[in-house]
Amino acid sequence: MYDMDEEAARILSQALIQSSSLRKLVLREVKGEASAFLLKALDGDGGNRAIECLHLSFVSELGDCLRDLLRSNRYLKEVTLIAIDMRPEEWSQLGHALRDNATERTIRVGHLIHHKDDLKGVEELVCAASSDDKDPKVELIITFYDYDALISALNFVEVSGTSWETDGKSALIQEALEQNQKRAVYMAEFREARLAFGDAKAGRLFLCGSPLAGEF
Repeated sequence: MYDMDEEAARILSQALIQSSSLRKLVLREVKGEASAFLLKALDGDGGNRAIECLHLSFVSELGDCLRDLLRSNRYLKEVTLIAIDMRPEEWSQLGHALRDNATERTIRVGHLIHHKDDLKGVEELVCAASSDDKDPKVELIITFYDYDALISALNFVEVSGTSWETDGKSALIQEALEQNQKRAVYMAEFREARLAFGDAKAGRLFLCGSPLAGEF
């Protein structure tokens, strides 16, 4: 379901409440109050309990609806959130809701990072969702459009006690970061000297840090 006006959303929300056969709801690019109306159809004692899969992408102005929905509706088995426009404090509230109602449901969160400040929402979500006694599983899918944000994120990756520490991925990430830092230094010197570069004939993927990185 794509963008719609509020009146259409009201009508559809009533239909959702009465439906007992619909198992999956996908909302894409729904803005304003329309998104809130539709999510409220799944919330509360009188809401739809048949829907098991909820997929939201490029949705904004959800307010507290998403948080309240995850707290009240335990019938949702899979929730996917892609490029959801929320303030950092709203991501924190969502994280608390996931932690307080930790179930076997699958939660996937996709973020598009255009600037390192965009990572604040991810950080708030992860920190709020984790605790000593409850630690719900959240799959993060982060797409970086900003190189500085990517490097900043990798520098703060904490892998202690995870499989990455034992299988060598941590060492590869650290080595890649060090190599990229060295390259950044001498590339800056080249630019300062105003050296002209010809068209690249081949390149190598350095960031992964693997000796098997292929040329392209």
